[in-house]
Amino acid sequence: MQSPSISLPHSIDPRVTPPETFPITPEQIATLERDGVVQIPSVFDEEWVTYLRAATAAQVTSPHFWSFAGVASKLYDYIQRNVWQTNSAFANFYYHSAAGDVLRQLGRTDKIRLSTDLLMVNPNKGFKWHQDNQNGPISPSEGLRFWITMDETPADYGSPVYLKASHGNTVIEPEAVFVDINTPGLEDYKKDLMEVR
Repeated sequence: MQSPSISLPHSIDPRVTPPETFPITPEQIATLERDGVVQIPSVFDEEWVTYLRAATAAQVTSPHFWSFAGVASKLYDYIQRNVWQTNSAFANFYYHSAAGDVLRQLGRTDKIRLSTDLLMVNPNKGFKWHQDNQNGPISPSEGLRFWITMDETPADYGSPVYLKASHGNTVIEPEAVFVDINTPGLEDYKKDLMEVR
């Protein structure tokens, strides 16, 4: 376990401070269930963003063994799966930030379990249309996939774009990674795109 010397924000004492909370509206939950995607801005304030950036900088400076295969691909400046299991700063983020509370509400459940996370730093090339199923397909009844961003999307890069409600399509196999959005049966989904900066 790597343990960078980074203090938690908001004077959090990991031994006694309860996890933070963040209210999610019924409309946000309904949007996720209908569209398969919802953007929830401002869950983490500047202190949390600064903390995550410092934790990321420490991880990149002292790469974990688990990152070598991903970094060798040159798709990202740094990429590592399960960073929360190898770096106490990321573990403390999940244990003490509002991340768990947000996901709990969106999943309409009392408890959540983090399966896998993936730290990705500076993509070096664009990605074509795909489904985020690096760890296998997950139906909405089985779990949630989420992204936590630390930076604005640079103006000269494309932003992530989602086909709203495409999680309900019946023409793309759940196991497929890359997707041809011109596949017959996806026409209606292409009409309703959501760009996230």
